[in-house]
Amino acid sequence: MNINSIILFFVLFQFNLVFANNFQDKSETSALPDQVVDLTIFHTNDIHSHMHAPKSDEFHLGGLARLSTLLKSLREQSPLAITLDAGDWSEGTWYYNIDAGQNMLRILNQIGYDTVVVGNHDYLSGPDLLLGTVKNARVNFKVLAANLDFANYTNAGEFQQSILPYVILEKQGIKIGVIGLTQNGYEYAGYFKPVVVTSPLKEAIKQARALRSKVDVLILLSHNHFILNEQIARLTPGIDAVISGHTHKKISKAVMVWNISGKKVPVVETEAWGKFIGELHFKVDLQNKKVAYESYQLHPVVPTLKEDPVISQMIAEEDQKLKQLAGMDTSQIIGWSEIPLGSHDSREAGLCDLLVKSLQKTTQSEAAIELVSLTGVDLPAGPITVMDAHNVMPHLYNFETKKEWTIKLWKASGRDLGLITKIAYLPNILPLKETGFFLF
Repeated sequence: MNINSIILFFVLFQFNLVFANNFQDKSETSALPDQVVDLTIFHTNDIHSHMHAPKSDEFHLGGLARLSTLLKSLREQSPLAITLDAGDWSEGTWYYNIDAGQNMLRILNQIGYDTVVVGNHDYLSGPDLLLGTVKNARVNFKVLAANLDFANYTNAGEFQQSILPYVILEKQGIKIGVIGLTQNGYEYAGYFKPVVVTSPLKEAIKQARALRSKVDVLILLSHNHFILNEQIARLTPGIDAVISGHTHKKISKAVMVWNISGKKVPVVETEAWGKFIGELHFKVDLQNKKVAYESYQLHPVVPTLKEDPVISQMIAEEDQKLKQLAGMDTSQIIGWSEIPLGSHDSREAGLCDLLVKSLQKTTQSEAAIELVSLTGVDLPAGPITVMDAHNVMPHLYNFETKKEWTIKLWKASGRDLGLITKIAYLPNILPLKETGFFLF
């Protein structure tokens, strides 16, 4: 072999080596087209048993029969999709008093939800009743809540079999992990005793570390304040999105948060009462285990949508049960208002005035305090039905006494009232806005 042949052989060898290395590098860093899939997550939050569209919404958005129709249409455009609810699906209207939210779980099951998380309103009646609701509803999806301490709860074993910390959903070979986080606000802690709600952030980090390697996509379904969910999105390693509930915040554009893992993570929420469906899109690279956020949008549940006949029939049956429970026609008109009556904790509000004056008159007291954050619907101008009047203050139903709110009388001194006023009204101590109190 002459020198020219040796040189040519060497050049060709190097070329083949470089070509092989380049080909190998590309195969390791770039997925084939059929290994990158589109994943859509549809979601809602804080439905609060609003089976019908709330009358107080000026655009008449909502209604679960319409929501079902819209979801069916959206799913046709997204063959690989899951549907989630971020909590408070039950307590919040009179329908809850029928069976503690079993009816809502069955309706969500019929609509095709894949999983839901427990919200604070879902556990207001205590752990035993929540457990009974989940077991007796007999739905196909799992109910989630990871951040719970059962040390002092004797029925912990059965509870943990029915309400899980996470679920792995498998769709078309894609594994999607969903971790559920419930609300641990101090104002609700007493209602869930002896179960204790623990730190959602600590539990999110713990569950994410254990689950990340087992799934292709990892989602936090968190019923906590939106600002807290942003922090959870920032500090929980390896997650791909946070589906938020609790704040009733309308997020029309995903809030992107830099995650500790070095990528941006979307945090989204759909306001409340079934008025919107959120649609979150991802590109999932199965070969390289990468999930890339693509887009987000809200879909209003408009009144022009046709009602899903199956869901409509289920709601009609609940209407009949409610009339039997109330012992009257809940659609009966009992009053009329010439102006809209709303509730707000940082300005004068007609419904708040009406509520505290009613409390004051009923108890013959000199002053009354109302917790605005636990009032229900506002009342539009026009006729007021039995259902409307009830759903102004629909919370804290006791299934044993068959009663709701307890009015407590307090012999307060002038100094006591002065302290309350300072705490509630002075901005330099604690701003009234979003504290939830209205004082008359």
